Formats: sequence, C-alpha cells, structure tokens
Amino acid sequence: MSDRPAPESTDGADRTSSVVSIHGVTAPFADTAEQAYIADRVVYDPETHCWLWRLGLFTDGYGKARRDGRMHRAHRVAYEAFRGPIPAGLVLDHLCEVTVCCNPWHLEPVTNRENIRRGKRSDTATHCSRGHSWAEHERRDSRGRRQCRACKSEADRRRRRVGATPRRTDDTACRRGHELTAENVYVDPRDGVIVCRKCKRANDSRTHAARRAEALAYRTARFVALGLDELGLPVTDDTDEEVAS
Repeated sequence: MSDRPAPESTDGADRTSSVVSIHGVTAPFADTAEQAYIADRVVYDPETHCWLWRLGLFTDGYGKARRDGRMHRAHRVAYEAFRGPIPAGLVLDHLCEVTVCCNPWHLEPVTNRENIRRGKRSDTATHCSRGHSWAEHERRDSRGRRQCRACKSEADRRRRRVGATPRRTDDTACRRGHELTAENVYVDPRDGVIVCRKCKRANDSRTHAARRAEALAYRTARFVALGLDELGLPVTDDTDEEVAS
C-alpha cells in the first residue's frame, strides 16, 4: 500500500456546522457562497466520507470548477473555501487516494517531493502499483532501487512508441517521422534520451485519458452503490456557472 497517512474519519461536519440534504443525499453544510458552490456539486459518501465531485473532470481525473473566469481543480477550490489558503509552494495530497474527492479533511498540503514519495510502494508490498507480483517481476537497478520488470518493459516499449531515439545527435526525425527540430525536441533529464515533443504529447493524452476513465469508473461505481440513479441526481460532464466570490 502507499505510504500516505489515513484520512480523518470525518465528513468535516464538526468543523463547519452540520450536514444537510442536497438533491436527496447528504452534503456538507455551507456557511459561505463558495462553500455552497462546492456543497451543491458534491455527493457525500458515508462509507468513505469522501465528497465526490459530480460534474466535469480534467483529463487527469480531478474535478473542474470555474473561478475568476478560469478552470481550477475542484479539490483545491474546496480546500480554500472550507479551510483557507493553500501554503505557497505546496500541493494537496489526497490522503484517501480518490481523485474525485473534494473533502478538505482528506487533503493535506505537502511538498511535491513528499507527495511523490507517499505514492511509492514500500518494500513490504507484494505487488507493484500496477498489480504485478514482486515475486515474479522484481529487479534492482544500478542504485539498488526496486523495480518491476513488467512495468519497465512496458515503459521501454512506450518510450519507443512516443519517439525516443538512441543517444545519437545525427538523427533528424523520430521513429514516427516527426522532424527533430529545436522546438520539437525534449531531452529527458533523467537519462538524456531525446524525445519527440509531438509524440510525447500524444502519449500523455493517452495516459491522461486512462486516468480520467479510471476516475469516472470509480465515481460511477460509488454512485450506483449509493443508489443515486434512483434519485435522478444530475450527474454530468459539464461545468456550469462560476463559483461565487
């Protein structure tokens, strides 16, 4: 499992006022216009205490909220509405590991490095983050770090698909035929491999699409479990009016 601390077993009600019924389901109480904006657009999951965002999602699976004429991640808007400003230089870590969750008490401001560290699997895990058995696929790199052979093989195949080239400077095009101009070349700082930007953007789009599909599938499963299809609760991929300030 990941190295994240467990989220508090609360819906935040003890820190606002109470919970109320919106659209026939329990939702967080709202004292301000920004809190009301969030409360009207989430579904409270009594099993996990998550506030599940029910409107549009970004390509990486996080909720979309409109504020100041721009789109923002809904969990960040929720955190600032209920708990205050996010400290400068920090990101919000989902302790519940549910990207569509907007419960501010499931979010912790941490450094990006700490957020990444928490997401890594420990050596006591029996499977890697993608479900491959460590007993069958474990290997160690030159620095002694644990790696999954199956994941590394897939990463190598993906790198070749997105246009990575050998460490040569005389190549003029990637393996998909895109010209390797100064504007279209990215050098991976980790290993110095030359990558075609056009191919990398296409691969990133596929990766984000997979993450978004995973978030949608989780949200749909929880909504079905909560019986929201019987309530006729509006669940849409659209993001409506701007958050009130």
